[in-house]
Amino acid sequence: MEVQIFGTKKSPATRAALRFFAERRIRTHFVDLQQRAASPGELRRFIQKFGIEAVLDNESKRYAELGLRSASYGDERWLQLLADEPLLPLTAMNAVMSITGSGLLALALRHGLLSAEDVWVAAHVDEDHNIELWGEVEEITTRRRKRRAEFDSAVRLLEMLTR
Repeated sequence: MEVQIFGTKKSPATRAALRFFAERRIRTHFVDLQQRAASPGELRRFIQKFGIEAVLDNESKRYAELGLRSASYGDERWLQLLADEPLLPLTAMNAVMSITGSGLLALALRHGLLSAEDVWVAAHVDEDHNIELWGEVEEITTRRRKRRAEFDSAVRLLEMLTR
């Protein structure tokens, strides 16, 4: 078995993933996104399968820097813009790690060792316990609902990248 890892050499998440598989003696094929971006064909398949919204992170700093918050482009124009963004595959892993607080859970999800629901539950054990003890707080419930939507988008992107 060989695992394909997309990332950059400087990324701590990429180094952790490479180390994770090396420790388990699983062969890896590393694709450095600083040297090779996702091709327009790959991006087109992603967009056709999951829609443009699953590929875009409209809350990201890069999205704002490019002035895209007020943009209304067609799929072809988005495809051209995305082809110039080599770090697309890391976006989903970064979101999952940020939301769950665990690189290990993100890797387990990425490689099919845990389902998205299992990862979500594992990442929120303490929060769920506190809800059982003290009840729900509207502000926390609203924040959690937003995090879940972001998590689900990241999961869709990961699924898209593994097919």
